[in-house]
Amino acid sequence: MIESISMQGVASFQNIIPVTLNTNKKIVLFYGHNGTGKSTVARYLQDTKRSSYRNCSYVLPNSQDYQILVYNTDFVEKNFSQDSFEGVFTLGEANVAAEQAINKWGQSKLKFLSYTF
Repeated sequence: MIESISMQGVASFQNIIPVTLNTNKKIVLFYGHNGTGKSTVARYLQDTKRSSYRNCSYVLPNSQDYQILVYNTDFVEKNFSQDSFEGVFTLGEANVAAEQAINKWGQSKLKFLSYTF
């Protein structure tokens, strides 16, 4: 569990004072309007070594080293593309045409997983 995340000098976090997020909870949910930094925090946690995140940091309990996994659009595109898992794909508001095609073809003929974000 990440105890806190500090963001400064990247994307939405340009203030000279870092923004510190207390994440020492069992479940942490990021939400907000576009441009408020949700994706920036997620991408930082996916790639903390990137030079653009040099002023960002996070604190782990007992200074242990953990593998941090972030489930976001980047993760879905990397791990669940139509090419890598035939017949398994993601449906959301942005893919209305695919959902309409599926409904036209008939769900009784399909085997798929559907996730809505």
